[in-house]
Amino acid sequence: MSRKRPIAGTLFSGIGGTDIGLEWAGWEIGFQVEHDPYCQRVLSHHWPTVPKWWGIEHVDPTSLPYVDLIAGSPPCQPVSHVGRRRG
Repeated sequence: MSRKRPIAGTLFSGIGGTDIGLEWAGWEIGFQVEHDPYCQRVLSHHWPTVPKWWGIEHVDPTSLPYVDLIAGSPPCQPVSHVGRRRG
């Protein structure tokens, strides 16, 4: 029996912008990796059952669930118009 939806994991998940886009495109979210406490709370609110890791440096790749796609982007602080632009 095949899965109905492909599964993606996100790195540097932030508040879930990539995750929302993936869900809109028909993907299921399999895991999230984010170190910011505020972002972790937002992710936990919107995706309470999705496994989360606290920062990429704490991830053992062998512990991640199987996914069809790993999506991520570098932290955006240097170029974002929000915040202090510290990168």
